[in-house]
Amino acid sequence: MFLTRPSCYQVNIKSYANNNELAVMPRERVVRLEWDRRYLSVLGVENNQLYELRLQTPENVFVEEENDLRKVMDSFRVNKVAV
Repeated sequence: MFLTRPSCYQVNIKSYANNNELAVMPRERVVRLEWDRRYLSVLGVENNQLYELRLQTPENVFVEEENDLRKVMDSFRVNKVAV
């Protein structure tokens, strides 16, 4: 498999927790957002190996930092190595 340019992927993941996991009644379990993050991944294949650049940021910061993160992602390259 050969990729001429790295492939980019992103996922938003939210984690929810409740304040009383052992509660019998549903109304006694209050669910709250524990964390909300954006995961970004760039994949490239060279030298018969898969290379990955992973980035993550809090979702509320992603909009502010998106341009910088995209520059880092776009700069990711895999190089052929002669052995």
